[in-house]
Amino acid sequence: MQSSSNHSLGRLKEKGLTLVEVLVVAPMIILIIGTVIVAIVALTGESLVRRETNAVVFNVQSALDDMEGDAQKATSFLYTTGTLTTPQGKGNSTSAFLNNTSGQPDTLIIRSTATTTNPFDPNRQIVYTTAPNTCGTPDESKNPPVAFTIIYFVDSGTLWKRTIVPTSGNCSSPWQRNSCAAGQTTGACSGVLQDEKVLSNVTAMNITYYTNPGPTGTVVADNSSPSASTMEVSITVDTSIAGKAINYQAKTRATSVNITGT
Repeated sequence: MQSSSNHSLGRLKEKGLTLVEVLVVAPMIILIIGTVIVAIVALTGESLVRRETNAVVFNVQSALDDMEGDAQKATSFLYTTGTLTTPQGKGNSTSAFLNNTSGQPDTLIIRSTATTTNPFDPNRQIVYTTAPNTCGTPDESKNPPVAFTIIYFVDSGTLWKRTIVPTSGNCSSPWQRNSCAAGQTTGACSGVLQDEKVLSNVTAMNITYYTNPGPTGTVVADNSSPSASTMEVSITVDTSIAGKAINYQAKTRATSVNITGT
């Protein structure tokens, strides 16, 4: 009986690994594990890059769609907003926004008509000023429409949308609302909305204005050149993920239905 037990024990010992064999096999196992980990990391990195690239493309196109939609309803494209009430101006001051500040991404300044509801609502009505005709009378519609301003500007790599709406002299309340930079709650920014964050990691925004929908007749859009009916804007975004740089540029072209052009 003891002989049989010793024989079984011998077979078990034969199935084990000697110290030499362990020293040979262990590095191979570690190498295999390391290779698998490297492959997993590489696949994960590629997946993150693809996902981030798709997100950048989507976000840029969404920003361009917003700008195109506002441009299509413009009554004019402005060179400057003129002096504004603090802190709603550039740099949270009274400074005017300009559409082509040297050395900085362009600023898109759109003048449009205020409405009583969403501009895409078929039941919307134009908001008129209070003079010269009395509000609520048939002649109210002969008064000038209330104009408001939309500003797309880049600050520290982020594209923002600011809205400036007259708060007095209106026959009815505009659907559009004033906005200011985050944290600004005094003066003209008391109780107003926060600027809309449109896009991050913007390194360039260039705008060209045209007198017609075709690619000719470039103009400088300002108060003395109201014939610009078409704008083309290009946006460049630079970012990185998993150590890889992502650069994407896209553009859109929009023609206002409210500007005749030349």
